[in-house]
Amino acid sequence: DVAKRIIGKIERVAYGRSTTTISGFACNYTHNSSITVKVYAYGPPLLAEEPSPLRRTSSYKTHTFLAQASSNLPSDEETAFKCGKISTGGHKFSVTLNNSELQRYSQHKFTVKGISNSGGTDLPFQV
Repeated sequence: DVAKRIIGKIERVAYGRSTTTISGFACNYTHNSSITVKVYAYGPPLLAEEPSPLRRTSSYKTHTFLAQASSNLPSDEETAFKCGKISTGGHKFSVTLNNSELQRYSQHKFTVKGISNSGGTDLPFQV
């Protein structure tokens, strides 16, 4: 169902001295309300997260939740068009993470997931 489709994109990753900020847009196509976006680290488990030796394989990966935000920041006309709307209401997001925390995940990829608010499928997009 097109009306339940999640659309999103990471538009910028800004690395600062003590924080990293991931920003972009996320929306439920044709819906006016903002959606939740969640940031995950995807990769080998940290020592405390390792599965039992019987389940462990060399390809074992895990998603670790890091932060969430709402896609409620003001948008531009291009984002409104991508989201199936004429209004430039909020669909942008910005998530700031502490670099000291991110160091723990140096072997990971980062994923931002748009969470559907209409019963559609959540959409991950990679950093």
